[in-house]
Amino acid sequence: MRFERISGPKKGLVSRVGGRQAPPPRPARRTDEPAVTGPAARPERPHVHPLSYVGFSLVFSVLLFVFFLAGDRGFLQVRKQRAQAGALQAEVTAINERNEGLEREVALLSEDPAAVEKIARETLQLVAPGDVVLVLPPGFEEKVTPKRTPAAPAAPGR
Repeated sequence: MRFERISGPKKGLVSRVGGRQAPPPRPARRTDEPAVTGPAARPERPHVHPLSYVGFSLVFSVLLFVFFLAGDRGFLQVRKQRAQAGALQAEVTAINERNEGLEREVALLSEDPAAVEKIARETLQLVAPGDVVLVLPPGFEEKVTPKRTPAAPAAPGR
């Protein structure tokens, strides 16, 4: 099939199909006629339905949301790791404070013999010669702290 370019109203044009004469050109439109609102040719149908774009966008958005929320490096994982880091930092701070307290206690025990005696009396339950020991029943709570008075020497018969 052979196509020829038609470039305007010329007499004696041949149509593209069958070698017949082309129809006469249309007369010019009058200006008082209403204008045609739509295209003269049949419009092409869209290849993809517009709602499919919306569906594709929603699926893509959900995939991105899942990826950024629950992935290996997603928001939830990062949040969990930050909480763990904060807990570990608090634990390190508490251990450092305890170490500093123990270092102060070691320095105090190495310098002050009264502190060594206090630890020996309270922890090891040792007594110095001439001390009076009171053994209280279990569950006894002392309401008022008595004043310390020097202990009397123990009786020789005891």
